[in-house]
Amino acid sequence: AEERAILTRALTGDELPTQPFSTVIEALAAQVVRRPDAVAVAHGERRVTFAELDDQSRAIALAVGSDRHPVAFLLEPSADAVAVALGILRSGAAYLALDPSHPPGRWSEQLAISEIRTVVTSRQLAAALPEATPTMLLDDVYATGKPGSVVRNAGAPAMAVSGQSTDPAYLIFTSGSTGRPKAVAVTHGNVLAYTAGVSARLALDSSQRFATVTSMATDLGNTAIFGALLNGGTLEIVTAEAIGDGPALEALVRDHTITALKITPSHLRALLSADDVHLPLQLLVVGGESLDSQLVRQAQRSGVRRVVNHYGPTETTVGVFTHDVAETDTEPIPIGRPLPGVRAQVRDASGVLTPLGAVGELWIGGASVAAGYLGSPEEDATAFAADPERPGARVYRTGDRVRVRRDGLVEFLGRSDSQVKIRGFRVELGEIEARLRSEAAVAEAVVAVVDDVLAAYVVSSGTPIDAASVQERLAERLPPYMVPATIVVLAELPRTSSGKLDRRRLASLRADEPTGARGREPEGETERDLLAIWRQILPAAEFGVEDNFFRIGGHSLLATRVVARARSHFRIELPLHTIFASPTVADMAKEIDRRGSVPDDALADMLAELDQLSDDEAIRLLRSESSGPADDA
Repeated sequence: AEERAILTRALTGDELPTQPFSTVIEALAAQVVRRPDAVAVAHGERRVTFAELDDQSRAIALAVGSDRHPVAFLLEPSADAVAVALGILRSGAAYLALDPSHPPGRWSEQLAISEIRTVVTSRQLAAALPEATPTMLLDDVYATGKPGSVVRNAGAPAMAVSGQSTDPAYLIFTSGSTGRPKAVAVTHGNVLAYTAGVSARLALDSSQRFATVTSMATDLGNTAIFGALLNGGTLEIVTAEAIGDGPALEALVRDHTITALKITPSHLRALLSADDVHLPLQLLVVGGESLDSQLVRQAQRSGVRRVVNHYGPTETTVGVFTHDVAETDTEPIPIGRPLPGVRAQVRDASGVLTPLGAVGELWIGGASVAAGYLGSPEEDATAFAADPERPGARVYRTGDRVRVRRDGLVEFLGRSDSQVKIRGFRVELGEIEARLRSEAAVAEAVVAVVDDVLAAYVVSSGTPIDAASVQERLAERLPPYMVPATIVVLAELPRTSSGKLDRRRLASLRADEPTGARGREPEGETERDLLAIWRQILPAAEFGVEDNFFRIGGHSLLATRVVARARSHFRIELPLHTIFASPTVADMAKEIDRRGSVPDDALADMLAELDQLSDDEAIRLLRSESSGPADDA
């Protein structure tokens, strides 16, 4: 009885207070009324108040329409992306955020699975979408009078939309072991339950300035997005320049008085690798990967006051456990206790509750458990099950191995399957293996994590395997972090005496062809300067202008740094997806030259207008501008 009482206390969160709202938009509308002139979203030097966010979301909602069919958007992290997501919710539809760093093939797959009819995007990114994709340009939504211009409504805010807490709020994709990604449907009730629980645990309020460094296509950043906005605080979208640069992030935290940040351990470690980075944060929330005490100490030395370890699968809405890391914590650092509204269980392979201290699978129940997988009934039935403790309730079987300590804290001890985390992203190795086996030349395929990167081991079906070509085709369908850095061709896969795959021997098998500098030397100033930028950022010792960024150690975080540095150096607008579409110095240099030689539409229009002015008219115009406006009109 004593042991059962400890387990119950350790795995049952506090009761959630009664929710006063049914939808995310209703909750946000209350903040628009309460704090209309307070800054809701900040990005670089741009500031958007709650009242302005209300207006912008209204324009989006009117443009999207009200058929409540899911709507996708493809935008770089920005205040506009937040406004679009809220506008889609305001229309009564669920949103799907497409990641600009993913290949078009991945977008196509996600759009098909989600049965998306419209993608809201920018003029620049629209060109990267697959042909025949129905698009709505954000530029047109804001510019034309049809959906309503973005002008402050003098009346009461009209952000609220009727809806049920069970209506889907957003779709978010995770890796799938069958070879197809899975779309998780998260409801308004899920989001409100999570936000209420995490806000109570982290003491979030309107004074918080919460920063996010991740794409809206992942749920890691939703702690900051909803934790800030639904509490009347400020959401700070970290600029591309600061996402991968410790000193730049330090300047942003200091200059913008950022109080809280959510980040993965690997990302934090990269930022703190620079000497003397100081992050005077009141709150650092770390999630997505296992946390180690050395990194915690490093963060504390940098000025962080409070470090919180946050755990939870996408299927349970962002996170379900938190732990305030103490100085006495050692590995493994606990994931802690469940948030309010969360009910957890630890069960063995037979579904029996495990005793105190024993290792079992973590099952999650409560108000934040998502509606399930969209269009995947078999996987849905496997992962989401009836709660054996509460008739009529559902639980999500995480596949994570945990144990409850005698002090009531829960420890995460790894996976019970082949799922892994790569830089905070959940990856089913089975999905990559299925993609490899779909290649005509590949008979068998196994993927493993070696030295923190993915390595693939393949056996030929009789046709010679061109590893580079296989990687190229994988990169057309998979996110960069899921493309193996190496593909090793074997005569046969290593096996134990019982005939099972011997995964331990895989790490010792290496590709015959090393990655090295190939091709010609840089030609022209753009190639030379760009190659120098790559060599400052990438870990590889040697490479040339024709080497693929992702095969010489590049990944999405480093890609952000390269693009940010290139933007600054060449003084051009360069979207993040450029490096994924043009992953060599040679190709990227061509794109930079192309963008540098063609003025954007606004500049072209202005130049054309100036060309029509006489010298006297131009002088009078300049004088009137320099003297300043006569009044607020």
